[in-house]
Amino acid sequence: MEFEAEPTWKKLGKISQPESGLETVRGTWGGVPIVSARIGMGHAGMGKKISTWLKEHSCQAVILAGLAGALDPVWDEGDVT
Repeated sequence: MEFEAEPTWKKLGKISQPESGLETVRGTWGGVPIVSARIGMGHAGMGKKISTWLKEHSCQAVILAGLAGALDPVWDEGDVT
């Protein structure tokens, strides 16, 4: 399965860096600084990773993509809902 943010990471054209236990890429999108983080599949440890990152970095918004697609059998891999 392709990583949901792969197109974003390619557009940013950066190499990923570890930050607070997350694989991240930093760059700008439309002149706005962004950080894209890969948290991995499943929720095990996700809350701790994200809360640790948020304590160490300031941000104005968090966007989560690819969450729980398997909860509804009508959704297929790659669907945007």
